[in-house]
Amino acid sequence: MNYILEHNGEIKPDLKKVSQAISAHHGEMVDNSMMPDMALVSMDDSEIQGLHAELKEWHIYPEVNYQVPTTRKSVKSRT
Repeated sequence: MNYILEHNGEIKPDLKKVSQAISAHHGEMVDNSMMPDMALVSMDDSEIQGLHAELKEWHIYPEVNYQVPTTRKSVKSRT
């Protein structure tokens, strides 16, 4: 499952420490284009508690996918 990591600390995070913590918990960085403030990580659900304990200055949220609503007009049938 994918998780969003969001940094909430005052001090700039040590990216090497973050990367090592993710690897230690069998995670994989999916997107780090928003680093050092945010990242997308793929890892097993059972590893999240350990990662959260190690990275106390980071909020960890599950990624949520939304279906984009259609803009097509539809005809409602009368019955």
